[in-house]
Amino acid sequence: MPTTHISAPCRIGRKITALAICATFPAATPATAQVVIGGVNQGPAVTLNSSVSTTSFVVAPNPSAGTLTVTNGSTLTATSDFARVGGRGQGTLVLDSASTLTIANGVFLGTAQSAGSTGTLNASGAGTTIHATGFSGVGQAGTGTLNLAGGAVFNGTRQLSFGTSATGIGHGYFTSGATLNASGGLHLAAVGSSSAGNLLLDGANTRANVSNWLIVGGEGAGAVTIQNGARATLDASANLVLAVSTGSTGTLTIDGAGSALSTTRNSIVGQNGTGAINLSHRGVLSTGGVEIGADGVGNVSVSGGASIKSTGTNNGFLVGSQNGGSGSLTISGSDSTAEALGSFFEIGFRGTGTAVVENGGTLIARHGLWVGEHSGAHGALTVKDAGSSAQITDYMSLGMSGSGTVSVENGAKLELRGATPGSVSGADLGRYASGNGTLT
Repeated sequence: MPTTHISAPCRIGRKITALAICATFPAATPATAQVVIGGVNQGPAVTLNSSVSTTSFVVAPNPSAGTLTVTNGSTLTATSDFARVGGRGQGTLVLDSASTLTIANGVFLGTAQSAGSTGTLNASGAGTTIHATGFSGVGQAGTGTLNLAGGAVFNGTRQLSFGTSATGIGHGYFTSGATLNASGGLHLAAVGSSSAGNLLLDGANTRANVSNWLIVGGEGAGAVTIQNGARATLDASANLVLAVSTGSTGTLTIDGAGSALSTTRNSIVGQNGTGAINLSHRGVLSTGGVEIGADGVGNVSVSGGASIKSTGTNNGFLVGSQNGGSGSLTISGSDSTAEALGSFFEIGFRGTGTAVVENGGTLIARHGLWVGEHSGAHGALTVKDAGSSAQITDYMSLGMSGSGTVSVENGAKLELRGATPGSVSGADLGRYASGNGTLT
């Protein structure tokens, strides 16, 4: 494949300087050359203000710096391969003013393991759009940053990954009305215990739409923050999984009124690693089902009027769901709630689960509460402080085959309600020989 190198500052398009150098940039389809911006020990700044098509392009492939700016409504198209920014140098790609980047394969930011190797893509403004057909990696082996703001849109047909290898560090910032469409899935800290990936969604009109899966902490450390009214929606194909592998960590933070993540599928907090969800200041998580501490460790904190709801009819709300798993749930403060709407609420299903309701928080189990259900399970619910309550509809079981304890302290309330208005629900303590239930 022929390769075109640009190694000096120039402008490409309707306003052209340094003509002898810039004219080597492919300027029309069909594309025949790979474009390389930023040769060895060079620091070019190239501006494109008319549409260009090329097979692929690389910004800063060597220990050097390179910047490519696409502006003035221009379109840059890589017809058959990748867009790579930051090979062994410091690469920056800027899109603004309703410009478009279209890539037949994927975009890779921070691709090589090299001291100081970075790749950054900054896109801003309404109408500014990135279309990536193939797999895209942010922090493939170096450090990558994907930064969208002011109505810019990223459309990914295949998986988008932040922190894609053992040395990869990936950052994603979507702010001020930017949109992330990840129809092939979203994966943070995918490979290697040292990989790291974080994603920030910030602002009332900022959106993320995800299909297939949202994995936060595949093998490394992953984090997602949704704040100031931003929203993420996972479609009917997508599970939310935090901390997939042993040793991994995954954290989801939802903060602020209007901030929310919704999915009709399961949310798993600590599949094999350590997962955490922090909901605060009226942030909302709505999920088909939730497992806190599957085969790993899971911790969920709900405060400041925030809420977590499981809405599915089959999945339920499980704290300490599997053998060897450990889960904790804390609901603190007035209007803070954890609610199982469509199915059961379990604390210590097969593993160890603890739940604390305090300072005016509320736990709502609309289809029964089980604490320490299966043999070997350990469950404990503590409801304390005036204004705090656990509202149980239909049935309550403590230590059916495992160990289950409920404690009500300091003016808190435990309310047992029947499945029909005016009726009283049933309750049992230690139903089977292996069970041990305590209510204090």
